[in-house]
Amino acid sequence: MQEYTYNPTQLRQAAARMGLRVALMWSLSFAIVVSNFPSLWCNLGYILGLLSLVVVAVNLRAIRRLVMPLTWARGFLFTFLSFMGGMLITTLAQYLYLTYLDHGHFIATIHDFLSIDELSNGLKEEDANLLTQMKEAAKAMQEMTPKELTLNFMNTNIFIAFIFSLLASLAGGKK
Repeated sequence: MQEYTYNPTQLRQAAARMGLRVALMWSLSFAIVVSNFPSLWCNLGYILGLLSLVVVAVNLRAIRRLVMPLTWARGFLFTFLSFMGGMLITTLAQYLYLTYLDHGHFIATIHDFLSIDELSNGLKEEDANLLTQMKEAAKAMQEMTPKELTLNFMNTNIFIAFIFSLLASLAGGKK
């Protein structure tokens, strides 16, 4: 079997291809959540988003086993580039949706859902305070422009991408 050496260009290209897969999964996840909130089908979107972690980890393991040996740091670089590329494309999709298709419907649905009286019945004081904070956050989100909402989502996606990168690089194993 031929032994391959580390090639940074090949790694970046593989990360770009993987980033497109992540973007597709995250954008589809966002579409499922937006179209089904607050029903139970919304959970399918969350599961699809989490599944991207498994897909990237399996791909990293395959690259380590079949293409080139990678240290943990290079494996982390691959996963980070994959998730960041996916995050950028997903952010673009979210911006286009919020600007041209949504017209405030998604955030209004969240606000209406949190305003249901049955949610606050029987809650402990700490949970009631959390629900109040969530209502205030939803009200503040209603006043945001699509660009501000997208930047808010992007910050969350960057954090998720970093955490997923750490987890995928650890789960991807070493050669």
